[in-house]
Amino acid sequence: MADNLKIDSSKPIQRISFGSETYVLVNEKTYEEILRRMDSMQAALEIQKSRIHASYNFVDALTEQKLTPEQVRGVLHAPTLGKRLAVLREAREMGQVELAEKAGVSQAAISKLETGETKRPSLELIEKVLAALDLPDVLTYALTRSDSVPQTRAPALASATR
Repeated sequence: MADNLKIDSSKPIQRISFGSETYVLVNEKTYEEILRRMDSMQAALEIQKSRIHASYNFVDALTEQKLTPEQVRGVLHAPTLGKRLAVLREAREMGQVELAEKAGVSQAAISKLETGETKRPSLELIEKVLAALDLPDVLTYALTRSDSVPQTRAPALASATR
């Protein structure tokens, strides 16, 4: 029945041949570890899919704002929240004073936010500025998270918006 049924219980993984077929035998501890790793990989894949989906939503929201290809590239490539807000403010053809008045904050607060002098701006300040810029909610998360800016989509987006 078994051509090669030599089982060494000291090895966690073994190959066993039955006729022309080869099977892999693993001990229970190894099997559980394999399942745990597969679950972790599946979770990581789902997170990556979610981030990609969020990136597409971000790009779609930017295009709905009627920004020029240069403005979209500027937002996509801006390294900080402050720089992204400055690009969006300029796209709205607003100065810092006008944005500050519309947001109900000081011009100094806008300046510090845009230059990065304010390292951890309050959620209240960000919400006021985004509301004053009349940005949709879908942009809020992407604008405030540096790792969710889809850098690789900028060239495709720029050519698609021409």
